[in-house]
Amino acid sequence: ACPVGGNPSVNPVTLMYSSDISAPGVLSVYDTAGRVVRSIPVECTAGEPGELELDRLAPGIYYCRLQRNGEEVTGRFTVLR
Repeated sequence: ACPVGGNPSVNPVTLMYSSDISAPGVLSVYDTAGRVVRSIPVECTAGEPGELELDRLAPGIYYCRLQRNGEEVTGRFTVLR
């Protein structure tokens, strides 16, 4: 999963990720209508946790997806006012 540091959260939101393989990836954030809100390249390093801080997200429910090396993990988080 793409855990969030505090859920529900307020801006900025911290998304945390980890991988057992070293590979570049893309972390995408979607709104409930399925629109891509952010899509950010990330570097996954085996055994090392990564964090990505997002700000200026409107209050609402979001879904995140980390894709790397043909695999993906997903998560859900809420942003409050």
